[in-house]
Amino acid sequence: MNSEITNWHLFGKYRAGQDKGIWLKLLFEKTSTSIKHLIFVDDELKNLQNVERAFNGITPMTLCRYGQVDDVVQEFNQSDKAQEIKLWNELDSVWSKFN
Repeated sequence: MNSEITNWHLFGKYRAGQDKGIWLKLLFEKTSTSIKHLIFVDDELKNLQNVERAFNGITPMTLCRYGQVDDVVQEFNQSDKAQEIKLWNELDSVWSKFN
């Protein structure tokens, strides 16, 4: 990865819930990364579709949907996520000190 990139944490911070195709494309552009073949594995079909849409005609790709953790993901999606939100906010406050 290109060491000149600044605010690296922003990539991680703002990718949650975002279009992963657009996010990856931006990441590769910002880091001046040239890819010969993109391999992308995710547990959500919509993320695979977004990556396919972003890179279609640009680079060869292999997209794989990983379903082994579907039960865990479903349980998480149905939870209230209070603990995760609390931890995310704590992490965000630490990240903001470096911005």
